[in-house]
Amino acid sequence: MRALASKAIETPGLVVLLGVPGAPAHVIVARSGDVPGDMPTVLRTVLAALGSEKGGGRPDFAQGTAPETTVEALEAALLVAESAVLQA
Repeated sequence: MRALASKAIETPGLVVLLGVPGAPAHVIVARSGDVPGDMPTVLRTVLAALGSEKGGGRPDFAQGTAPETTVEALEAALLVAESAVLQA
């Protein structure tokens, strides 16, 4: 997932929100260099929705984990992150 996100953000104008459900769930949020925003802040939004605070990263790339998470819960959390990105 990390390699996919890294490759994707080589393209200008992209924000990537990826997650894999499970125990633990894994989340990656990243942005191209030309896109403004702080990805650790976006990550905290996703993780808070999943009941976790385990994660961090750089302004352009952040990753974290959450307790056992269903596909539905992960999808909902990523939609919250999408809204936060669009508002920023």
